[in-house]
Amino acid sequence: MSRRRLIIEGLFSAVGGLFLVSVFALSGPPTTEEVPTTVIGSVLSAQSLVDGVVPFWTSNLGFGVALPFSETFTYHPLVLLFAYLNPHAATAIILWVHGMLAIFFLPAPMP
Repeated sequence: MSRRRLIIEGLFSAVGGLFLVSVFALSGPPTTEEVPTTVIGSVLSAQSLVDGVVPFWTSNLGFGVALPFSETFTYHPLVLLFAYLNPHAATAIILWVHGMLAIFFLPAPMP
């Protein structure tokens, strides 16, 4: 393959990937079934971290709940987004960042 064709294919792949990732950024996560567990647990964990408390327990739900009560983003580098943004925006940003990293590290087309 010529170098020009590889560049054109790479550009089309990047533009297509950016389009797909932008859809997630605009509409949020594709499903809402994890919102009651993953996202709420991440919000509570992020608020605990901002308050300077280790997120093992919360008194904000019922008589208290051990954290994490499901999979959460507690150890994700972007978890503090949940403390300062609404959960929909924080989840959309995390999906967008993951998509951009996936596009950046896609392997080059084979010649």
